[in-house]
Amino acid sequence: MALGGRPRVVLDAVGWALATQLIGLLENGGTFIAYGLLSGEPLLSSTTAVIGRELRIRGVSVGQWAHGRTPELQASDVEFAVKLARKAPELFDVAATYDLTDFQEALAEVGRPGKGRNRPAHHASHPCESKRVMRIGMLGAGQVAQAVARHAVAAGHQVALSNCRGPAFIASVVDRLGPLASAGTPAEAAQAELVLLAVWWTDVPDALAAAGVKDWQGRIVIDATNQFVGNPPNLQAADLGDVPGSEHIASMLPGARVVKAFNTLYAAYIAADPRHPAGRQIVFLAGDDSEANRRVATLVEEFGFAAVNIGGLREGGRLMQLGGPLSGLHALKQD
Repeated sequence: MALGGRPRVVLDAVGWALATQLIGLLENGGTFIAYGLLSGEPLLSSTTAVIGRELRIRGVSVGQWAHGRTPELQASDVEFAVKLARKAPELFDVAATYDLTDFQEALAEVGRPGKGRNRPAHHASHPCESKRVMRIGMLGAGQVAQAVARHAVAAGHQVALSNCRGPAFIASVVDRLGPLASAGTPAEAAQAELVLLAVWWTDVPDALAAAGVKDWQGRIVIDATNQFVGNPPNLQAADLGDVPGSEHIASMLPGARVVKAFNTLYAAYIAADPRHPAGRQIVFLAGDDSEANRRVATLVEEFGFAAVNIGGLREGGRLMQLGGPLSGLHALKQD
């Protein structure tokens, strides 16, 4: 049951005349997904219900699924569906549930104006509101990587976490994140369209060596590192001379579009809900490529944060790095 306005996506397991009612409920530009087709009859909808509305029609019948996929793939499909239903209820906003026999009442509820008006302002967006599903690789599986991954899967994106010890050591982490998360090697995570680098400063060379990428070919790497050396509580900043940590990392990522982000916040603040009554938690970002900055800012906003671009890697990186005025600064942006 969709919250707030007409639904953007409708799933129809029955078909026939019910399709007409469901298509009529969709917002313009929405998606109608037919699966199962339990009625055994073709979809039925009037021309006027479809013309000029730019709707997308998707789906599969039980017959297609049963005869077009191997038993192994069918078992995998069922396993994924069960995991999704059990472990990721946060991906779906549910206003109400109805028995199948009460489907007409459910349809009336979907069409009722004003439903969902009391939806909490801090509630995470439905993943269908995201512009595009991304695959995000994580070089690192510590607290920062897990916090970002949690926001990413809540927004409907796929994440692949990795660490230096192998996928088996982060299986429980991935299990908690749900079916949109997976564990892999650094080399596998580094093949994603967008990669987050979130490892201890002294582990950066080993992480990048394990990733094995010689040329990042314009892909975006979010640098969440800080140039800490030593061990707690005796931490100090690495001596890089006049080079800010952001540029030092960029020099180790040939061909990458590097965007500095998430490094100014403690992991607990990244993991928490960024929406507050007084405003949204700010994530500062800096980078030399305007398109990469825009894409990362869009992703950050999808997570619920307020993205604030403070310039290039050199100037912005100095402000954000350890000892800079923005390091450890937790601020809210009023909307």
